[in-house]
Amino acid sequence: MAHMLSGPRQPKRSQKYGKGSYATAEAAETAGIAIKKGHPVVRVSVYDSLKTTNKIIELPEDTPDPKPFKVYRVTWTGKQIECVAEYATEEEAFDHERRPNWHYAFYQGDKKIV
Repeated sequence: MAHMLSGPRQPKRSQKYGKGSYATAEAAETAGIAIKKGHPVVRVSVYDSLKTTNKIIELPEDTPDPKPFKVYRVTWTGKQIECVAEYATEEEAFDHERRPNWHYAFYQGDKKIV
């Protein structure tokens, strides 16, 4: 039996986004890859209860990001605090609803957009 878990990358958050049990580790990995493709920022892992191993699911380097535009909450100096949203287009990212007391930065992949 294998279990697939997905949750945020920040360890300070304990809330799980998804959880499932599968007959084999391969089936759990397939489900995990599907989640990772749709939500690349989410951390996805597979726990194999027979081998008692835990595997983090990563996408191959050549996999295009379906939501390359990221909105980050930043400090007043520009240091990233957290990714608050991901979008498929630049227009969607810039239309992101903003809180008046937060600072934001917009990125396409690893590049900051102005």
